[in-house]
Amino acid sequence: MNKIKENIEWGITQYLRLRPKKTFIGITFLVLVFYISQATRGNIYGIILDELKKEDLNTIVNFVLKVASKYFASPIDTVWFIVIGVIYLIVAVIEYNKSIYVSYTDKRIAETSIKTIINALKRQVENQVQKQVNSHKYIPETFIETYNLKEHFRYYLAPIFFSKKFGETIKRADYSYLNILLKRADEKRYNIKKRYIKYRLRRINTENYISRYKQIENSLKQSQEDLSTRKISSNSKWKAEYKFKNLIEEISHIKSKIALITESAGQGKTNFVCDLAHGFLLKHEIPTVFLLGNQINAQNIETSILDILSPNISGIPFSVIINKIEEYCTKNNKCFIIIIDGLNENSSPTAFSESIETFIERYNAKSFIKFLITCRTEYFQHNFKNITEASFKSDLLHIDKLKGRFNEDLNKKLLDRYLKHFKIKNSKISKEAKKQLFESFLLLRIFCEAYEGVENLIIQDIQKAEIFQMYFEVKRAEITRKLKGENLLNIEGIADINNFIEKLVKYMIEHEKFINIPLNEFAGVESREMLIRYIDENILVRRDLESVEKGIFLDSEVLNFTYDEFRDYCISDYLINTLFSDNQESFIRFIENNLNKESLILEGCSSFLFLRGKLKNNADLNAILANQHWYNQSFVKNIFYLNDSCVNDKDLELLKELIISNKQYATEIVLDIIIQRYDTGNYQMLNIEFLIDYLFELDEEQFEKYIYPSFDNSYNSFPIKEFVEQLVDVLKRDWGKDSPYHNLFAFLVFLIPLNYRVADLLKDYNKKYPDKHIAHLKRFATMKNDSLSQKVLDYANTL
Repeated sequence: MNKIKENIEWGITQYLRLRPKKTFIGITFLVLVFYISQATRGNIYGIILDELKKEDLNTIVNFVLKVASKYFASPIDTVWFIVIGVIYLIVAVIEYNKSIYVSYTDKRIAETSIKTIINALKRQVENQVQKQVNSHKYIPETFIETYNLKEHFRYYLAPIFFSKKFGETIKRADYSYLNILLKRADEKRYNIKKRYIKYRLRRINTENYISRYKQIENSLKQSQEDLSTRKISSNSKWKAEYKFKNLIEEISHIKSKIALITESAGQGKTNFVCDLAHGFLLKHEIPTVFLLGNQINAQNIETSILDILSPNISGIPFSVIINKIEEYCTKNNKCFIIIIDGLNENSSPTAFSESIETFIERYNAKSFIKFLITCRTEYFQHNFKNITEASFKSDLLHIDKLKGRFNEDLNKKLLDRYLKHFKIKNSKISKEAKKQLFESFLLLRIFCEAYEGVENLIIQDIQKAEIFQMYFEVKRAEITRKLKGENLLNIEGIADINNFIEKLVKYMIEHEKFINIPLNEFAGVESREMLIRYIDENILVRRDLESVEKGIFLDSEVLNFTYDEFRDYCISDYLINTLFSDNQESFIRFIENNLNKESLILEGCSSFLFLRGKLKNNADLNAILANQHWYNQSFVKNIFYLNDSCVNDKDLELLKELIISNKQYATEIVLDIIIQRYDTGNYQMLNIEFLIDYLFELDEEQFEKYIYPSFDNSYNSFPIKEFVEQLVDVLKRDWGKDSPYHNLFAFLVFLIPLNYRVADLLKDYNKKYPDKHIAHLKRFATMKNDSLSQKVLDYANTL
């Protein structure tokens, strides 16, 4: 019996030693004990009975022996031997496969160097950028950026690299003239803590750069506050304050971990991100992964990154890749940049919004990782607002105005580059048309592609719907030429591109699905070759691979329009010209169900439905559209893309209502009119004279609430100083008494209360055109805004 006890103790000891390792040996040990015990059941049972006859047994041993006697009293059914054997075999197979996988993974990890991973990242970014070049979403020769935008993002992406430049900026800061003024005012000498900042920038690295820059930021803010208390005029302090503003703004970029860019469609988000990747990240060998929103599995972002990097580093866990990248970044003082362009392009926005927040939270704790994310404004507000309210919001840099307001020189440079790239020679494009093109990079690109290779082009006005129709016809002809050149149009199948596009759009509408349309729905065996060849041109439609979640190794070929806005144009055209004509109830049901706040097609389709509806001039159709929740917003956004002949009195009345109902609408309407419609000769309905007449009807409160905010420094406004500066340049030119520029100076009188420079400019205008100016001023005697009328009278008395 003692020997049995010793064996049991030994067995338990060995099991407990092996069990924490969770090895297959531990499981095998238990199975062997079971089978051995059953094989020697009779002998063990006899020994146990002899022991139970002894009277000196303690209670615990006696209890254990009784339990054991019952276990060994009768043989276990053969079925249990089979069941346990089968279970053991299953476990054995699982353990064997696991050991092979672990062995393979360990081998792959050992074989994969840091250099291999960095090279794989570099190739991935290069391929992603080239893909955007091939689809014309990124045209390197046409990219233009403002200085601040360029500098700030480079500081953000390479904070250690630019720390030296930041230190030089601090070192060169000169406050000698400010100190002369302070001395005159009996104020103490002023300077910033240059030595303290220089010390903070020493030995800066990927682990401490955030805390170091926060300390520098606090020091600069203290200096800024000190300057604000000095008793000298604000004009004397403004240069120093401007320097502080720039330095603090640079630090806000440097110490941020997540850069979020939200902008409307066609404002250059992809162009901007690609240019950063192509012209800066690759050039400075900063490790980066570049994903598109539609490439990501909404449930697992890590897996998506691994899939994109395969086969270069397949079989490596994501955590291992991150650890190796961290080793590289620490050694080279660089950050790892994760770019996700187009959150809104993901087909599962609800799930994706949750997973992207979790993903950022998980990796934001690592100081060497930074994120660069883009999203269309309207979809961000409806689907991804949680990002701005997450636990990492203090590390978030949100940029909601990417393009800014280019000056005239930059706009000219941008247009010249596009025209040169698309070989549009000797063109004459009106100023109004140019201004419309500058509002959207996408519209500019579509315009240039539609007129590619055209010489002696004359454009007076931009008709958005007509431009898209022309773009379709040009691209259809281009595809036809290419397919005829390869004798592919002789293949039986979808020979007419019109029919294919119509079928694709019809499928989208019938299935209420607007991305990732199954390719097999459109091509039988006999037409597949021609269809694939056409699609692979990536001109109007492209094919993608969509992972099928139900299968591990399955992928499905799907179709997507190359440009989302062209897709929305085609859908809108089909809705109006086919569905509305065939079945008005189905038309209403579709737009009410699918043009909602979460919809991928809301922004584009609402615009094109409005434009196509106005062109069709069907009273029933326009009445249906006017009842939709999105109509007013689409009306304000697109009314200026219509030919003036399509604008009616009802539209003008709606404009008046919208101006005094919503500050954002008022800003958009006022600025669009003064920028695009000041020429009353070309625009006889919706023009600046209409706006001026209406302003005479508004009272003081309405001016303060709806009109004057259009010229402050807020988002989408036209700061009064900039407006005045542009008119100063206009006044320097020679233009006659019938010039449309007089209308701008007539409008400028309304802005006298906003800035003293307005009155100064109007006095200069009065010197050149006194008769015109006096005629403008006389109209203000009868306006509803008594306060403004008095200020204009006071100004007139100074002439």
